[in-house]
This record gives sequence, structure tokens and C-alpha cells, in this order.
Amino acid sequence: MDYWNYIGWTDRFSTKELTERQRQYGDSFNLGSVYTPQMVVDGNTEFVGSAEGKALRAVRAAGAAHKPAVSLSWTDGGMLAIHVEPLSNAAQGDTPQVVVAITENMLHSDVKHGENAGRALEHDGVVRALIPAGKIGASSDGFSSTIAVHAAHEWNVANLRAVVFVQERRSRHILAAAAIPFPAA
Repeated sequence: MDYWNYIGWTDRFSTKELTERQRQYGDSFNLGSVYTPQMVVDGNTEFVGSAEGKALRAVRAAGAAHKPAVSLSWTDGGMLAIHVEPLSNAAQGDTPQVVVAITENMLHSDVKHGENAGRALEHDGVVRALIPAGKIGASSDGFSSTIAVHAAHEWNVANLRAVVFVQERRSRHILAAAAIPFPAA
């Protein structure tokens, strides 16, 4: 999130787009403001991200819920093939969106200023890009598409994953998700 960048240290992974995404979650949870560290699980629950017990319970509950399958594969041309089974868990009248998040593990920040000054931070699952892949209509038989997904030259391909998720537009609930490592360069 970029809202802490004014305190003397700019988070090199922050973006206005991801800050806006967090604000949309804040709106869907009727929060007066957003905060850090905030954790959102499946778009259904939010809490302070350092609350380990809440996090474990929320992740277990999300993992136990039935979700349509998402199948992912890389084509010979480096395209990402996505197939989502028909959605049986979508809210009536909503238009679920299919989104690809490119994430990177094993990143590092040396914090020079602010409340974490002097700390070395290790990061996993950093969202490098969000790519809209399409929408799923109400009477759909699912979703299939092949899209171009490219790594920026400064990203380490060995540490990248494509995370595909289906999300209700209004409630922000996650209906289905899957991940796949990037193919070896």
C-alpha cells in the first residue's frame, strides 16, 4: 500500500492500484478506514494481519469451503491457459471477474526510515501485477481463455507464480482460485 510512503521510506512494492483495492475491501466491510497490517481471507472476513489464531481459523474455513475448480497451464508460446468450472456459488445478479495476480517470493527490503527503520524485511507473495482476464456471465458454463502473461526483466522468474482468482464484483468474495509457477526461463 502506498499510504505509508510519506514517512521517509517508500515501499518499492507499493502501488496506487493495490491501495485502491484495499480501499474497496474497506468499503465492502463498512470500515471507516483501511489499516496495515490488514488481512482479508476469501473476501469474506478481515482482521489485523498479526492475529495468528484468527488467520489460521479463517484460512482453514476458506480451504474447507467448496469452490469450483480452476485449471491452469502454460502453452508452448508462454501463454497462460485458464479454465474455470461453472460457478454454483456466485451471488444472483453479480458478474464475477477473473483476475490474474503475478506474485513473487523471496524479495528483500532494507528499511532506512519510518517505524521499521533499520530492519531488513523478507517478502513472499508480493503482487507484482494484477491483470483482468475476463468476466463470467450469470448463465455461463464457466470460463476459458488464454492470455499473455509476461515477467518484467527485474523479476526473478524462478520465484514467480500466476495466481488466478474469480471474484464477485460487488461483495469482493473469492469464488474460486488456483496458482501455477512460471515456466522455467
